[in-house]
Amino acid sequence: MAVKKKSAAKPKITTPNNTAFGLTDIGFQNAAKNAIPTETKPVITTPDNTAFGLTETEKRIYGFYTTQSGVEIPTGGADKDKAPDDKTKTTGQTNQIYILINKLKSVGIPEGLANRAGAFFTALQDDGIDDEDNMIDIFLNAKSYKAKKTGQEIASPYYQDFGKFNDGLSSAKPAGVLVPLVLGLRDTVRKYDTNGSLSLYATDESIQKYLKNDVKVSDLDGNLNQARLRGITADPVYTNTLIQMGFIKTAADLTGFFASPELGQKQLELNRNSAAIGAEALRRAKEGGVQLDTDFAKKEAARLTAQGYNEAQVSAIAEKGYQFINRNIMPTVKVSGIYQGAQAATAGTIQSELQQQEFMGVDSQRYETLAEQEARSFQGSAGNIRSPRISSYRDDITGLI
Repeated sequence: MAVKKKSAAKPKITTPNNTAFGLTDIGFQNAAKNAIPTETKPVITTPDNTAFGLTETEKRIYGFYTTQSGVEIPTGGADKDKAPDDKTKTTGQTNQIYILINKLKSVGIPEGLANRAGAFFTALQDDGIDDEDNMIDIFLNAKSYKAKKTGQEIASPYYQDFGKFNDGLSSAKPAGVLVPLVLGLRDTVRKYDTNGSLSLYATDESIQKYLKNDVKVSDLDGNLNQARLRGITADPVYTNTLIQMGFIKTAADLTGFFASPELGQKQLELNRNSAAIGAEALRRAKEGGVQLDTDFAKKEAARLTAQGYNEAQVSAIAEKGYQFINRNIMPTVKVSGIYQGAQAATAGTIQSELQQQEFMGVDSQRYETLAEQEARSFQGSAGNIRSPRISSYRDDITGLI
């Protein structure tokens, strides 16, 4: 009986597991199995792994491939006898930089900035600085790093984009605060900049001033929205008030009044409250003898602002006050001329006294005396001057705050 020859088993090629390539042993076996020589002798390659920093040519030089039956097969790792020691070191450094870059991204550093950090971290590694926390601290807090080996000055990308804004501050802000604040201020300007007219407020110089004046993102958003609304309503009295009070030079400066980086939020609120009082006086200039009293408007705004009144509340108070003053100023001037002769008061004096009475509770002795004289003259008739309503007016405003 003839003995049947067993066919020779095909050799099973195994390779060490190499997780850097993302292939299991089975994957390498399949790669080897598919690499049986053919007439075209295909070359099997593996995906480039940038963590190793090696090109396909370098992988061949340092032993990442072996040749069997004329076909290159991946070995799963470098030949230790062929690969120089500094290649292993380079791989470790590259992997560390990859980790550092991802750490930066994880704490809110923009991706574009984090990706530019490689050269800076490499310089630190080359000088023997390999503690990751220390490396990140240097990256975030130093303007640049001077390499000891080469003497090259390498600027910190973080300082170029964000750290520079700390230079003008009395207290430096950490990256977790500074980065979202700078980005938020810029994004807020872009949000309202529909035609490019607000680009001035997104420059590094403007951002620096906003930070120095402690303008928050929410503050800037509210200010720019108010500027937008004022532009839509186009209130000529309000704009004219700002001009007469010296806050702006022309109507074209309206946005700058609200968005100027030169002012802190508290000063801007004070200016807005001053303008609110001034505008209510100016609205009545054509109706009677009321005139814009800039000094009084600023002083009264400071007093009301210190008490916690906002712009809308101040405007409501001013409206009520100047309604009363406007009704009574000219009749009071007339009666003063009748009863006080040479001591008769001018409209400006009467307005000043009535402003003190209505806004600050300082009773006008002149107004009360003239009201009584007028009442007696007409034997209790209504007369020309309306009776003082200080008490009721003050009751009206107590609920506004």
